[in-house]
Amino acid sequence: MILFFGILGCQQKNQNQPSKKINWISADYAKLFKIGIIESDTLLKIFFVNGKEIATYHLGDNPNSFPDAIHINRKNKLAVSSSIFARFLTELDLGDSIVAIDNLNFLHSSIKSQLQNPIEIQPSGELQLETLINCKPDVFFVYTLNAEGIPAFTRLQKKNIPVIYIQNHQENHPLARAEWIKVFGLITDRLERANKIFKQVDSTYSSLLAKQNTQKSRTMINAPYSGNWMVPNRNNYFSKLMVDANLQCSWQEDKIKQEQLSYTISLESAVNYLLMSDIWINVGSYENIESLIKSESRIQHILQANTDLKIFQNNKQQEVSGANSYWDLGSTHPEILLKDLININLGKTDSLHFYIQIR
Repeated sequence: MILFFGILGCQQKNQNQPSKKINWISADYAKLFKIGIIESDTLLKIFFVNGKEIATYHLGDNPNSFPDAIHINRKNKLAVSSSIFARFLTELDLGDSIVAIDNLNFLHSSIKSQLQNPIEIQPSGELQLETLINCKPDVFFVYTLNAEGIPAFTRLQKKNIPVIYIQNHQENHPLARAEWIKVFGLITDRLERANKIFKQVDSTYSSLLAKQNTQKSRTMINAPYSGNWMVPNRNNYFSKLMVDANLQCSWQEDKIKQEQLSYTISLESAVNYLLMSDIWINVGSYENIESLIKSESRIQHILQANTDLKIFQNNKQQEVSGANSYWDLGSTHPEILLKDLININLGKTDSLHFYIQIR
């Protein structure tokens, strides 16, 4: 296989073939996967955020040389457990290869239009293993939060259905999340196309950063849910997007352990942050000011006290089913999301892709 990404990294010996060396290739941003090449064979390693390996996969002519790896042979019939994974595959023009998906209601019409009636395997939230097995996919793209989620997929491995762990949700840089298109490209023999797509994403994102001005707006994020107000930590990918857009994170003044990607703040703290903010974005599931006020009476006081507070909701692409391309397209193309955030900071709200100004 050719046209891999990055620069050749350190060489390590394969324990099963001590006379041969593996060229490990570094990703540009992603930390949770790496690819190794050894003659006519390719290895893919997937990791948790703590560095522990989840799985090793093998593609190539010599599977017997890598007995501990999961071997990938056929890849014509694909199953996915997330609309984000479906988006990655449609970016590679592989929508018609998806035979099974978690829930069709989560799919934006821009993805659905490229599919050929895949079977739902998780319509009620719980994976229907028998339905998935009956689809006979060649590979199943899944995600897991920790090692405790892995045993649920052992039955699929016994049925010769390789489970590919896609951990882009645990990357803490927006471009690192998007770079996982290379994993999809590798598995489906479309790595050259994946490289080109990501190169363009990276280039556009970087050019937006280069054109930034010095204007900064103090910004608050999210809304209360069941009495809790969650906010992203400094090492969260969305915090990185906000910083790149010159949006100052009003809430990031407390000293929180960096390994926490998000944490809860008190409602009293949130109110204080809102009172000092210029912008409020991603206001939960609320579509208008009235529903916000109804959810929490103190919102009315905030709006009266801070009359200049501008509020933006990320539901411009949301459809009647609830599907919202903000989640999948925003993950595969963070440059689109970054451009929105930059324009919000600059007050250029006429051509936002994901956001609507509700105040």
